[in-house]
Amino acid sequence: MNTNHVKNSNSQVLKNLLEMAHKGFLEPCVGRDAEIRALSTLLDSGNNNNSGNNNTESMTKNVLVLGESGVGKTSIVRGYAHAQARKCNLGNVMDGRDTRGGIYAMDLLQLAIQVPCRVKYLTIVTEYMVKVLRMSREMNHNNKMTLILDNFDVIFAWMYSRHCLECAPVNNTSSSSSPTLTTSGCENMAVQIACENVFLELMHSQQVNMVLVTNPTAYKKYVEDCMKRNEIQVTSIHIEEMNANDTFHLLRHRKAYLENQFAYKLKDSALRFACVMSCKMSHRQMPARAIDLVEYTCDFILHDGVSHSASLTHLDVAEALSSMLNLPFNQILQDGQRMMAEEQSFKLHRRTSTYALKQLGKEGANSSASSLVGRADSLMRKNQSYFTFADIQPQKLTRRV
Repeated sequence: MNTNHVKNSNSQVLKNLLEMAHKGFLEPCVGRDAEIRALSTLLDSGNNNNSGNNNTESMTKNVLVLGESGVGKTSIVRGYAHAQARKCNLGNVMDGRDTRGGIYAMDLLQLAIQVPCRVKYLTIVTEYMVKVLRMSREMNHNNKMTLILDNFDVIFAWMYSRHCLECAPVNNTSSSSSPTLTTSGCENMAVQIACENVFLELMHSQQVNMVLVTNPTAYKKYVEDCMKRNEIQVTSIHIEEMNANDTFHLLRHRKAYLENQFAYKLKDSALRFACVMSCKMSHRQMPARAIDLVEYTCDFILHDGVSHSASLTHLDVAEALSSMLNLPFNQILQDGQRMMAEEQSFKLHRRTSTYALKQLGKEGANSSASSLVGRADSLMRKNQSYFTFADIQPQKLTRRV
């Protein structure tokens, strides 16, 4: 496969995130400032370390981003690239000579979907990783390149698997009762060894910062043993799930983007209802499952023939969820009202609420415990109307009758 277009932001395999950010293809990550700051601190410390201190270098230059499906791992690493792009000169980025060495990303799961053959997949990944090594060696010694491998556990799943989705079809002629997978035509240990060696060389390279993105289950199943066997040290960042309130803030901030994507106007009541009730329709975590519910609702009302000039409300979300779960419409509305009331009651009775204390910011650091609790209680009562869900009442749909 030709890799001459490796610097093209539209490349399906290796993307220059700095160039994409300067062209407006990347959006800033909202609500994950702490995680982006932690990632930036680790990578910056790796860039500023003395090259003679190999132990410190190996611990800081490779970062492992762990989180369950839907928490926004990809958005965080792209948000990091967006933040770094603001510090770079566009002309240097376009020439591939930016001061930070460049930030490139590969989505290995998406590539596996496009290339089902095991040997072809490993060959393509190896070619691009070799290309990154060559680019890093041509750079100034003081600069470093950052390579983000999204869903990087797929490499190890393909390397250590003896089956190929394209070249090893199911063999039903076997005498056994269950079908077996044949491995003929795709048994190439040389490709596996070459891919593993190039990956290890990248991990130990002093010119490349590696950011590895995956979920904890896949990491333990496919990657952990290889890391220990080759004595590769990584610094982990664990991404936690967003709560409903933070997810609502995120959706409100991205309302214009979501309205352009889904072609419907979105009311705040619809976003708030989706944040609360999305737990009923998806195994993914926040904020992805709330966005999935909004997208499903837009598709649902579009299938009903609702005009794009209409606005999406909590009634539409409830109707779509009712249709999907085969539950009464009024029951969905009552469940949403009850869940929001429980959240409000919890926040009002727990006077030292984490949310309220977080809003106080640095001012609360020098306050006494009693005054801090009083200010937290005052802040929650001041924002009490924000958490209410009084506008959602069981009622019949009248807009499309």
